Amino acid sequence: GAYALGEVAGATSAKSSMGVNLLYKAGPLGVGYSYHKDNLQAVAGGVINPVEAHTVAASYDFGMIKPVVIYQQSEDKAAFARDQKVLTAGATFKINAASRVIATYSLIDDDTKTATGKQGETEQLAVGYSYDMSKRTSLYAALAATSQDATAKKLGAAVNGADVREVTVGIRHKF
Repeated sequence: GAYALGEVAGATSAKSSMGVNLLYKAGPLGVGYSYHKDNLQAVAGGVINPVEAHTVAASYDFGMIKPVVIYQQSEDKAAFARDQKVLTAGATFKINAASRVIATYSLIDDDTKTATGKQGETEQLAVGYSYDMSKRTSLYAALAATSQDATAKKLGAAVNGADVREVTVGIRHKF
């Protein structure tokens, strides 16, 4: 659990945040829940607008394949109220002791109201590869393709409705 005090003089709950994470693990099964709340405030002394997010995740390690499903809902009660749901399904496929292929599909259903309607839907399909060079160092690469409704603007899109293509490469080192 965590609690962060806001930094607004004379108002302890303004711009504060809190959260809790729960994890249950039994052998190859993992199930988790997370709750997070931010007390956002546009200006000092203004109305506090709480934004809440709930996340549920589950995975099961079959050995060569580990599927995972994640669902998140975040919302607030502002004039243009945020109402966003994200569903992600994916799997990690072990090729050998050092190599893995990771594939995910995500759907963002954003019913957040705007002056011109709702935000719309965004879908992303991603495929990646990871190679462990040692216990602490790995190389990775991934490709992602995102498509969006005409009103959506997520995941780095420059304009509403723009499809986004991404390539990621890197080295990860654990200290």
